[in-house]
Amino acid sequence: MKPWTFNTDAEMRVSKGKFYLDNLVASQGNQKVEFNGVLSNEDDKLEVQFSRFNLHSLESVTKPMGIHLDGELNGHIEVHSIFKKTVTYQRM
Repeated sequence: MKPWTFNTDAEMRVSKGKFYLDNLVASQGNQKVEFNGVLSNEDDKLEVQFSRFNLHSLESVTKPMGIHLDGELNGHIEVHSIFKKTVTYQRM
């Protein structure tokens, strides 16, 4: 299995307790996960775009909980206030 790689043209910065991500893309073969937005304890938004993401990739985390995942994920998730009371919106 090929390792996950990250693009080199992404912008990431930390300022005043906020972590900013712009065009951060993790990929492995034809799978891709793209991150854009802000991680903070305020009402900021992080957008995550999944393209051909193999859910089996998460099994090392989910298997100990008795959860077996299989299939491919394509879609968009918005996460608000990720370090506070997290709210998510998704289009799958």
